[in-house]
Amino acid sequence: MSEKVLITGGLGFIGSALAARLMEQGARVTLFDNGQRGRLENIHALGKRVRFVRGDIRDERAVTKVCRGQDTVYHLAAVNGTRYFYERPGDVLEINALGTLHVFRAAKTAGFKKLLFSSTSEVYQNVSKVPTPETEPVTVPDVKNPRFTYSSTKILGEMLGLHYLPAAKLDVRIVRYHNVYGPAMGDEHVIPQLVEKCVRLSNNLKKRSIVLPLQGGGRTTRAFCFIDDAVEATLIAAKKGKNREVYNIGDPREELSIRELAQRIAKRLGLSIRITDVPLPEGSTPRRSPDITKLRRLGYKPAAPAHRALGATVDWYRKRYA
Repeated sequence: MSEKVLITGGLGFIGSALAARLMEQGARVTLFDNGQRGRLENIHALGKRVRFVRGDIRDERAVTKVCRGQDTVYHLAAVNGTRYFYERPGDVLEINALGTLHVFRAAKTAGFKKLLFSSTSEVYQNVSKVPTPETEPVTVPDVKNPRFTYSSTKILGEMLGLHYLPAAKLDVRIVRYHNVYGPAMGDEHVIPQLVEKCVRLSNNLKKRSIVLPLQGGGRTTRAFCFIDDAVEATLIAAKKGKNREVYNIGDPREELSIRELAQRIAKRLGLSIRITDVPLPEGSTPRRSPDITKLRRLGYKPAAPAHRALGATVDWYRKRYA
């Protein structure tokens, strides 16, 4: 009998890609989303084979109802995107915290047995080691800084996963995503933002040389993970991981400065750029790259060729913005 799977935030970037892969494996997939940030076009290719339920993760009755009869729940619904942390911190806290609590409460009555909770690399601040293992302490450096509203809700979700319900009742795995990217990833992240800036500053790519302002001159570094690898890692954690364990998901093969990333994007767009410094927002993390030893032991190996994956992503957003 095929596995019945629920994905909250299923219209989103990772959720819709995960749905497609699960359906390829024969799962019966239900997506739960309010449609405010996720896009229906993300699941058009799935057709009528996927079940979509429109609902708000803050509605506990709706969450409990959609969880009934499921075998596994992938809880991805959350407000993400750095600009929202600063502009809508109250929404970030309410939606992410309440939504996660409702999913865990549903486990008491809805009957599903396994939950994969989507956390984030944002829980790592002022780290002692890069690449960073799961044993690194998670912190909120400054409760007055709205930047940390998102990461604090994810820390809460991890605590709920580990301590809210008895381990025997619900099998919980926690994954910390590190800078997942790809076509249709949404507009609130660094790669689409850089493409949009390049297109706008070049007058729709008509000017071949531009001045590009970058926060901190683009000296912060990140290890980016293509969506195909992120989905594969998620499924490995869900199927081969252990109950009450935390797994980094990412691709540490290359830790790239935002400056170098901008230069690669500009080259793909046929532009020459001169980078200027603008201030970094308070609370920005200088380096981020995951230690994925735990997932490698389960058989995970990042496979996407970085240059081709970035090129495909830039091309998708060039069509969107140009």
